Amino acid sequence: IGLGTLMIYLGLTGMQASVMRACLMGAGVLLALTMNTKVKPLGSLLLAAVIILLFDPLSIGDLGFKLSFLATFGLIITLPALQAKLDWLPSTIATLIAIPLAASIWVIPLLCYEFNTLATYSLAVNIICTPLIISISLGGMISAIAGLILPGVGSAIASLLYYPTSLLLAITQFCSTLPGSNWSVGGMPLGVLLTVYA
Repeated sequence: IGLGTLMIYLGLTGMQASVMRACLMGAGVLLALTMNTKVKPLGSLLLAAVIILLFDPLSIGDLGFKLSFLATFGLIITLPALQAKLDWLPSTIATLIAIPLAASIWVIPLLCYEFNTLATYSLAVNIICTPLIISISLGGMISAIAGLILPGVGSAIASLLYYPTSLLLAITQFCSTLPGSNWSVGGMPLGVLLTVYA
């Protein structure tokens, strides 16, 4: 059932590198559960990267591929330490702050390198929008699966997603019009980018 759900998810969202990474790692977790063993998250992330690159070596140049793996790497490596530092907050709030922060730490240097700008409010917007993104993502998957069985029910669930989606768009559009929403960092040499990651 789990593998079937992953295949449906992959079919609905497309064969993009970020989706392939999520499905491969999910399949690894399911395999570990059936074998009653523990999953090594970093090892499964690296294995997913190798499998994707074996089938499509040109993915290495895809920005989505790089961002997906860097964000997941950040969640694996940095999230536990951030949650430990935020243990004075209620766990739900600490998680809402720590997840976007852990991912952003690892993707911001690449975004600066690729676009020569830094979205000044991106971290705050990500923290604010995380609950909306979770509800929209889960709601979209539920509506798609329901729509395969009962199209009317799938449409009804999808129509409810209009409100969190509209709110998400309104927040991002408002923040993008704020003064200083983009900060030019100039052309970052590759050596500087590698030094930052080192």
